[in-house]
Amino acid sequence: MATGRSYQPVGLPKRADGFQSKVATSRDWKWGRGAEKPLTASTDQPTPSAFVKEKSLTTKQMLAPTREVKLPQITQLRDMNEASHHKPTPSAFVKEKSLTTKQMLAPTREVKLPQITQLRDMNEASHHKFSAVDLQKSLFQPFPSELVFQNFVPPEVYEKAVVLRNNDKVPRLVMVTMESSPYFKLVSHNRVWQKVLPGRTATFRIRFISEKNKDYSHQLTCTTGREKFIVPIRAVGPRAVLDFPAHLDFSICPVKYSTQKTLLIRNVGNREARYCISTQSPFSVDPSIGNLGIGEATQVTVEFHPLETGDHSGCLVVHYDTGEDIQTRLYGSAVDANIGLEKGSLTIEKTSLTLANRGSVVLHNQSEITAHFQWKAAATREQEDQLCRRLQKRENEVDCFLKECREVPTLQEHVPLLSCGFQQQRAKVQGDPMLFSNDIFTIDPVLPPPQKVHPTTELTVLLPGAAEEAKKKLSLQPSEEIHLVSVGEGPVVYMHPSKIDFGNIQVLQDVSQTLHLSNQTATPASFWAEMAGKCSHCRIEPSEGVIPPNAELSVTVIANLDDTEIFYDEVKVFIKNSRSYVIPIQAVGIGTAIVTDKPIVPELSLGLRFR
Repeated sequence: MATGRSYQPVGLPKRADGFQSKVATSRDWKWGRGAEKPLTASTDQPTPSAFVKEKSLTTKQMLAPTREVKLPQITQLRDMNEASHHKPTPSAFVKEKSLTTKQMLAPTREVKLPQITQLRDMNEASHHKFSAVDLQKSLFQPFPSELVFQNFVPPEVYEKAVVLRNNDKVPRLVMVTMESSPYFKLVSHNRVWQKVLPGRTATFRIRFISEKNKDYSHQLTCTTGREKFIVPIRAVGPRAVLDFPAHLDFSICPVKYSTQKTLLIRNVGNREARYCISTQSPFSVDPSIGNLGIGEATQVTVEFHPLETGDHSGCLVVHYDTGEDIQTRLYGSAVDANIGLEKGSLTIEKTSLTLANRGSVVLHNQSEITAHFQWKAAATREQEDQLCRRLQKRENEVDCFLKECREVPTLQEHVPLLSCGFQQQRAKVQGDPMLFSNDIFTIDPVLPPPQKVHPTTELTVLLPGAAEEAKKKLSLQPSEEIHLVSVGEGPVVYMHPSKIDFGNIQVLQDVSQTLHLSNQTATPASFWAEMAGKCSHCRIEPSEGVIPPNAELSVTVIANLDDTEIFYDEVKVFIKNSRSYVIPIQAVGIGTAIVTDKPIVPELSLGLRFR
């Protein structure tokens, strides 16, 4: 009698594509017993009364009479090791934990490769020595790849099926076993070999009963002629579920500036949440660890602090104490704010030594944020790291030196003193924020960092430069640099006359002339003078001294010739922290260089000397 229904034997599984499948048992070894019956497509349409009855059933009532399993349409095959590292978004995690066991299996469109625990010799276990299935894959593909029971109510009984599909092109044997457990039981075909035709399936049912609402775990062991693999079984107890957003976009933010967003997080699960949160630079989160009761809420602040311009992305990962992880994608774009120096270089006028001169630079802020800035010697974080590595290398050298000193008996008593001083210097270096410091240039006003420039304002910074020729690069962090140039100028001293000519002078007599030294600056000028010749006939009095600011000092150059000839010499005058001067000297000696011990005049008596 035609009823519009296709023939469906009892216990015959039904595939998702509408075709029937036959599972060969251990006593059905012949190919002709039901294995080759033609398959017809199922066009069952339930009656209205059956439809109403079906929709009125609870989950347990729907699962209890189930005797057929529909295989899904497989769209992707994934490695279980790779899939286990996948972190769902918070919304996907919430949706997943709210599903029943049947609802979890219904939308499945992908299966995972099972974990192969042992390879077997096919020559001993099968008549078919070769297989079309790759050795890295199992001969049978289980569905579901992992059997999960969740949202269960103790002590109710739940039952679910695992289907094994023969992926090979020849019939294969399979046996499913399960270790004894008070919570899980294999209710069909336990430790029985079954022969499955190519492309066909074998179905095994697992029963689960719980005592408490907590996590349980077990596994099925599937043995084929080539390998053993396992199908994990889990019962998921209560779970904490924090409703983090799936994405958090900071949009466009200033570079080297902290932008914060505060999230209100609730625990919408059925268990107290014990969690920790991690992320990567340039993102950070506070607090990073916490507990949250069922239905309670808390605030979490996520900070975006980019050090470079451009697009940035990262993940905020929430780690639950139950082992699950969820992640929120973070996005942000960093741009340069309209904050900067009025000019990129500053040249300070010539400055006299021991005095100071000043130059100023304007820092403007045309953005809508308050800029926090610091003056540093290094322009980038990489340069700071290089400086730190250089200091670390020096510390290692000092460590080696101290070790060598300990091995020398005569130096052992000095090692504690050297080590103490070194430890103090190391602590100072490690705590150094690498702020700008220089013996020549200083910054006025000196304020504790970081300093501030409020929106749409300007700040004038004075940079005194000492009187020493120097060039220096000053970095303003966040993102500006200024080159400082200062030329130190010593005392300016003029001398006159520029040369000294004594003319004709009597030999063996002191003759003097005056040399005037005029200091044209506001700082004292120290000088010293000497004659260029090794055996000079001239001397200087005084030969050294200090010229007061904006004053003149006279020194005397004295000549005493010992022969009647032309003499040439030089006076060298040196000014401290300034230039040196050379004054030429010329003199002509006249008269006689012969001197008697008695005067010849008024008379010279020779006495009687002739006969």
